[in-house]
Amino acid sequence: MNPKRGPSSLATPAGMAPGWVDARPWNTIPAGIGNILSGALAVACIFGCALRPMEGT
Repeated sequence: MNPKRGPSSLATPAGMAPGWVDARPWNTIPAGIGNILSGALAVACIFGCALRPMEGT
């Protein structure tokens, strides 16, 4: 990513861009929540498959 571009770079010339300080929480909070939920689901599926009792034993 070009460091000269900020969030909403098309709105920057018009002075309507939110800036990095305002835009960062709007990106990191939903991404963090999504990563936590999907990571928990992935770990639960892996452990569920690994610890499932084998049939016929």
